Amino acid sequence: MITNLAPAFARVSVEARPQDLFLKKGSWVQFSKQWPAEHAWASGKMFSVSQEPVIVTFPMSWIIPGGDYVDVNLATVPTAFTTTVLNLYPAKQGVLYQAAVGLKNYDFFMQIGIPAAQQYVYKLGASYMYPIITDANLKYLGQKTYKDSPDTAPLLFFYFINNQPFFFLRLYALEGKDFEKISVVFYINKCQLELAPMANPQQALLVPYYSELTEY
Repeated sequence: MITNLAPAFARVSVEARPQDLFLKKGSWVQFSKQWPAEHAWASGKMFSVSQEPVIVTFPMSWIIPGGDYVDVNLATVPTAFTTTVLNLYPAKQGVLYQAAVGLKNYDFFMQIGIPAAQQYVYKLGASYMYPIITDANLKYLGQKTYKDSPDTAPLLFFYFINNQPFFFLRLYALEGKDFEKISVVFYINKCQLELAPMANPQQALLVPYYSELTEY
């Protein structure tokens, strides 16, 4: 559901463009067997991208006080947890959205969480080692900044299918200014899938379920 390439990868060439890293027609995708019964159409199955994907760019910006944050729901389900909902998930089965996330070079950082699991993605094993936005030290644990995934050469990728648990982004403006601009660019690679049971698993992109990212 989420991958992050090492920043050093961006220095292999002058610029790692989103289209260089996206799935293309004929690419293979395998879903982990950990996807639950409500996603039976995908769980444990192998697919190929059946059509040339369409890339949709979606830049978003917020201006918030320094030392404050905004929570952004990437899915389609409004909740009390987040007031900003972006609706970035597919509306039907058989479609995979590969979403690159690029951060503008402003004074903010990003945390990534899954409310359904009541967990952050980038945390450590001890029960108290997760980002706490009100803690002077722990709020920086697992942070993502412009250097991790710049807007012109994003290295952070989400993988969305219909009705999966939603991710949220917590975007925190650093202290020191009255107000700070936070800008994020989403590159949505819309992929139509078809079953490809004879594909080679070793050459396929593996899409894990969120529990495989958080429960260790």
